[in-house]
Amino acid sequence: MPTPIDSVSNYCHRWCERCPFTERCSLIAHEREFMPKEMQQEILPLPNAFPAMSGPFSDFLRRLEDQLQHLGSSLSEIGYGVGEEEPRPSGLHPSALSRLAMDVAVAGMKDLRETPWMPNIYDGADFSKPGVQAAKEFSWYSIMIGPKFRRCLPHEMRGTGRGVTDGFHLDAARTARLTHLVLARTIAGITVLLEQYGSPAWEDLRPTLEGSLRLLAALRELHPRTHEYRRPGFDDPAERSHLEAFYDGFPPVDPFVDGTWSRGGRAPVE
Repeated sequence: MPTPIDSVSNYCHRWCERCPFTERCSLIAHEREFMPKEMQQEILPLPNAFPAMSGPFSDFLRRLEDQLQHLGSSLSEIGYGVGEEEPRPSGLHPSALSRLAMDVAVAGMKDLRETPWMPNIYDGADFSKPGVQAAKEFSWYSIMIGPKFRRCLPHEMRGTGRGVTDGFHLDAARTARLTHLVLARTIAGITVLLEQYGSPAWEDLRPTLEGSLRLLAALRELHPRTHEYRRPGFDDPAERSHLEAFYDGFPPVDPFVDGTWSRGGRAPVE
């Protein structure tokens, strides 16, 4: 039996179908041992790798800027410094950020299946197509934004507006790292959807994109040392080769690994 990883489920994306540590997850092991089979979570087959959703986050930002320019917008207008060394202030109190995070998640849960541009991501979906890969990731990650963002805002911070200090709880730090990834992958998914479906997708996805960019700036400002806090398993350097193999060389977007961000923003040049 593979060696379990303690607490790996505490900071995961809950996507067991595409998780490299499902067989080493103590939560899944507990469920299989103690829960009736009919109550256990069904893990549906999905491709491990979504090649269209892999690559440096900085590359996705350049492609997003190209799409926004074509659509009459730009990251300089709505990006809050997403591609810059330091994020720009979000301009919102933590309590307002908490509400925005929930609003963005609700927007992400909007049923887009009836829109003429949205591809099928359910039974019979063709996951070889970039638009389908992007739509699947967007549908999964965007709904996590609200609860994950709120979890990395300590309750006392929501009322005072103070930044996070060196002594903040480890759970908030690790959750902040996960939330960075949730927001980055949502933005990357929207980028590919705009490339594939153009103006119709922009009309539906604009509120989620603008809200995600603002929340990401706030998160980078509130948690400037997030890169120092590793989640069990996922951020363990010893597991890097396993992650690469699991995703067939196409791991999900991770700005902390690809050099997009480090202390304060961009990773230093070696």
